[in-house]
Amino acid sequence: MTINREKRKKRRMQTDEAIHIVALWNLMLILIPFLLLSAAFSETSILNLTVPSSSAAPPADKTPAGEKKEPVELTILADGFRLSHGPLWTRFIPLKANRYDNDSLFSTLEELKRENPGEENILLDSAAQVPYEVIVKIMDQCRETGFPNISLASGPPI
Repeated sequence: MTINREKRKKRRMQTDEAIHIVALWNLMLILIPFLLLSAAFSETSILNLTVPSSSAAPPADKTPAGEKKEPVELTILADGFRLSHGPLWTRFIPLKANRYDNDSLFSTLEELKRENPGEENILLDSAAQVPYEVIVKIMDQCRETGFPNISLASGPPI
């Protein structure tokens, strides 16, 4: 009888060491869809900028007659926009209700593009107190109106 008791004790001491993965699978089936549905997907946009090298001056654009071609310059000031193309064409767009008048700027850029359909370059300069989001919105407007080549200028305080 003692032999049977010893065998029973050995059987009791041996436990089932198999991993129960059914509970793990159930957890994963619930958890994975929940995590996928609760994930925040965001769209990022990238501004492609080309920075000129400081060692070489940019080549001067020449017209067929040999005259120097004036760039389109857009200056964002604290009190509005100043848009110019050469010495004879300048427009000032003041603030409207203490906000930048983007609609007037858009129509003025379209007018300038109609007058100069081959022009694709624009020089963008801004005052130090202009918020970054305003500059990005203006860059988007320039691209929409047909000025994809945007150069950023940094000069003395305006």
